[in-house]
Amino acid sequence: KKDTTDLFLGEKLRTPPPPTALVTGATGGIGSAVTQALVRAGYTVIAVAQDPERLQMLQGADPQHVLPLQLNVCVSQSVWLAKLMGVFDHYEIEARVDVLVCAHGAAPVTTPSLSVSMHDEFIPVVLTDLGGTFLSAQAVATYMIRQQSGRIIFISSLHAHHTYPARAPYAAAKAGICGMARSLALEW
Repeated sequence: KKDTTDLFLGEKLRTPPPPTALVTGATGGIGSAVTQALVRAGYTVIAVAQDPERLQMLQGADPQHVLPLQLNVCVSQSVWLAKLMGVFDHYEIEARVDVLVCAHGAAPVTTPSLSVSMHDEFIPVVLTDLGGTFLSAQAVATYMIRQQSGRIIFISSLHAHHTYPARAPYAAAKAGICGMARSLALEW
């Protein structure tokens, strides 16, 4: 084991903790791949998803570096912050987020636009994809602003720019993510 005693001061140097990333939609295809890549790159990953069994399976691959957080991304900022603090306290890690990757998303509605139900189809997709992305960013921005560093990555879709018929709610939400990213980049 390498001695980390500073010869000049005679004190032990503290090894910095690994960087922390938070990935929403961590049990989905893209989210799972991002989580695994971040772990390989040396990150501790807070994996956010709603399905507890899939979170356990994801954590089982590397329980030291994948920390599960069962959460619906559409909750308020105060709930987000309380749940994050619970993870930091439970795993006894520094309360910081270096990277946020929003990879969650609702399944695209494929109902023809004239038949889309605002309450049952449009609002849930836009709330999850766009609203959940905003609420996720808002929660971790608190940490990043305090740290004076951090990276936020939003996963959108080709549907934000080129789409198919009967995809109006999904295309609107994904295009909204692109506009929101530009606005938040200027603000934060």
